[in-house]
Amino acid sequence: MQICLSGSMAAIGQIEALGKALRALGHVCETPARGTAPDMAPRLEGLTGQAAKAVFVADHLDKMRRSDAVLIANFDRNGVGGYVGTSALLEAGMAYALGKSLFVLHLPGRADVAGDLAALGAICLDGDLAKLTG
Repeated sequence: MQICLSGSMAAIGQIEALGKALRALGHVCETPARGTAPDMAPRLEGLTGQAAKAVFVADHLDKMRRSDAVLIANFDRNGVGGYVGTSALLEAGMAYALGKSLFVLHLPGRADVAGDLAALGAICLDGDLAKLTG
C-alpha cells in the first residue's frame, strides 16, 4: 500500500523511523518534507512565515493524492498521549475529502479530536502496523 504519513513536525524523526518500518513491511511511504530537503530548498527561496507553510501544505497534499492511505503518526507530545495537532487534523480532513483510507497510529489523547477522527472514518491501529489494510 502507498501510505502518506502525517503528524507533528516536532516528531519528524519518529515519523521518518515509522516510514522506514513500514517500508520494511513492503509499503511505499511518503513523509512530510523537511525544509532542508533538496527538492524543497528552491521552492522555499525567499519565502517566510505563512507563504513558506503554504508550500509545505501543497507538497503534502500532492503526497496524499499519490497515496492509497494517510496515517496520522500521533506520538505523545507535551504530556498528551496520542497527540494530534491542528495541522494533522487538517490533513485528516484532506484525506477524507480525497477519499483516502485514514488511519491513526495511537488512540488520540483528547476526546474531541478522537471524535473528529472517528467521524472521518479513521481506523486506530493501537500501535500495531499489522492492522494496516487498504
